[in-house]
Amino acid sequence: MRLRALQTIGFLSVVGAFSALAAAATAPPFAKTTESGKSLVIPAEHSAKGNAFHALPARSRQIYFESNAPLEDFKGQSNQVIGYTIAARGGTNLVAGEWHLPVKSMKTGIDLRDEHLAGKEWLNAKAHPNIVFQLTKTESVSLVKETENFSTYQGTLIGELTLHGVTRPVRLAKTRFTFMPASARTAGVAQGDLLAVRTKMTVRLANFNVSHPVIGDKVAETVEIDISLTHASIAPEAQRK
Repeated sequence: MRLRALQTIGFLSVVGAFSALAAAATAPPFAKTTESGKSLVIPAEHSAKGNAFHALPARSRQIYFESNAPLEDFKGQSNQVIGYTIAARGGTNLVAGEWHLPVKSMKTGIDLRDEHLAGKEWLNAKAHPNIVFQLTKTESVSLVKETENFSTYQGTLIGELTLHGVTRPVRLAKTRFTFMPASARTAGVAQGDLLAVRTKMTVRLANFNVSHPVIGDKVAETVEIDISLTHASIAPEAQRK
């Protein structure tokens, strides 16, 4: 009887372990990339929530990150983020969205370091080509400033970050987002209405199963990220050169 009980417990433990691994390996579904590779296909359920704005890659620096460790500091950036943000009709809130940062687009100024960063021992771009943020809602929204040319709000973005194949909930407090209707003033930036999103994120590498002997000495345990994304109501593919 005791042997049978132990076998049952052992079997349940194995099942539980496999279930835990399956749950950890399951990432949320991501939006598909358009044929041009310049934007994402917006799911119908998101389009129905409001007005769509598309991130504009290659226009300016979108992501800036810093690693400050005892033995070495370095900085990096990328201007290859693609994605979209959905604003509630009336333009006072952000209700959905998704941004993809290609791991191989992150540049630190040293080619060999960039190669290592994207390699299997670090972010493993081959298995996990993108760092993905999925926005589900925005809380505590307040008006910061409003003029005849723009309206700026501040709030907390709620969503999930998927990095290195691991998905975790995140809250991006003190995010500022600015709406600018299309005008002669905005035409030099892009065609269509504009949405600028400015926020910061702190990523602890261990929370995303990124481990390496030099973390803590030459690479910081937490990486600070500045996000500055300009969006337009007209997709990148349709923008005039």
